[in-house]
Amino acid sequence: MATVDQAEQTLRQLQEQRAELDKVTVSPEGDYVVKGQRLTAAQLRARASKLDKDIKFLESQLRPVREATAGLLRAEEVAANPITESPTGLSQADANAAVVAARKKVAQFEGAEIALPGETPVAAGGRTATQREGLRRRGQVAGGFGATPARAPTGPTGPTGPGGAGGGAGTGAGTKTPTTKLPANWENKFREMFPSQAWLLDIDRTKYPDVAKLLQKGVINRAWETPESQARFVAEFNNTTFYKELATTGKVRAIKQLIGDAGFDSTPFNAFVTKAMNLGWEGDTLKFEAYREVFRKDDTGNLVNPTAVQRVQKSNDYLSVAGIGKAYFNQVSDDTVQKTLMGDMTVDDVQRQQREITKARYAHLSPLIDQGLTMDDIASSFRTQAAQLLEVDPNTIDMSRADYEVALNFGEEGKKRVMTNGEWQKLLRSDKRYKWDTTENAKQEARRLAESFRVAFGRVI
Repeated sequence: MATVDQAEQTLRQLQEQRAELDKVTVSPEGDYVVKGQRLTAAQLRARASKLDKDIKFLESQLRPVREATAGLLRAEEVAANPITESPTGLSQADANAAVVAARKKVAQFEGAEIALPGETPVAAGGRTATQREGLRRRGQVAGGFGATPARAPTGPTGPTGPGGAGGGAGTGAGTKTPTTKLPANWENKFREMFPSQAWLLDIDRTKYPDVAKLLQKGVINRAWETPESQARFVAEFNNTTFYKELATTGKVRAIKQLIGDAGFDSTPFNAFVTKAMNLGWEGDTLKFEAYREVFRKDDTGNLVNPTAVQRVQKSNDYLSVAGIGKAYFNQVSDDTVQKTLMGDMTVDDVQRQQREITKARYAHLSPLIDQGLTMDDIASSFRTQAAQLLEVDPNTIDMSRADYEVALNFGEEGKKRVMTNGEWQKLLRSDKRYKWDTTENAKQEARRLAESFRVAFGRVI
């Protein structure tokens, strides 16, 4: 027998020896040479067969330990961020419970004895007979789904005996527990068991029949009673066709790529992912429906996902649509942005809308706007001139503000026009609002003017 670490080391050595056989060379005499040793074809086959058998044996002995360790690492990753790490978006409480159960499973292998090739395997899972007996006494015999610690709870039809209410193999002193029948209101019972996972009931039962069977099994076996049975339920769910498709297609990842990390609350987001899976949403359809979920309201008109809305309002998609209005010196309403993100309007619709609004305000600029120019385009040269003259960053000048917009909307009502370059520069220099007199340009001009006066005055004298 060996410890887990010793068994892992032995396995590595066997795998290295097996790899050496793949590097075999053939001598002129027809022998097979492995690390300087000559072997016949029969000897080579026999050695390879023996190594393959020993490796397979050790891997089978170590598999429960490895699976338990991997399960703990994964459970801890999910618990650190349930919505991001779990394709199904577990609640924090369920994720924490899964970690506790995974740690207990790993702890069962502490001090375990692993049989090496040629030795008789110990109890299932790599435990010694003493460890197995201890587990049996604690009522944790491996068996059916939902096995619970030894106690005598009262089930739907009265006391169920020392084996508990689990639907799997009996526990405690070995008395077999009768299987509980599926109650008629099993869906309500499941909602009581896992309120944050009630969305699982909405999974298409025709498309994913194994999920409905698992949920019913969870109710029958009272999967809510212990962290271990809850973890077992999660493990079985992770093996369903729904979960495998979810993991394979990366639906959650796809949603995040389409609309970013919107910060959905886990329960409504899970329900949305379920609907997306049931209906097979992909691409633009998935994107539009995801935004529809972001902006969804309840019957009272309140947002269901206020945090998601706040995050989306800072996203590139949202700001890009809102920016269309800014380019036309207007403001796109939140309702219009939302309709665009949900696919009820297109970006072209928004641009056409903004063009018409701008043409109504700046009729004299209609010919330019009809040519496809925005107000930002028309104002660009005026902004550049102002930035140079006032010695400021062009990005700090908002040409839609009244003191700058005048360059594009100059003159009397009915006779509006664009300023000439000379008119614009004159205004910037003379109007105190622009503070041109505080610039270095102004100071240099003042010095040049003073010098010209001095020279001229000297000549007169």
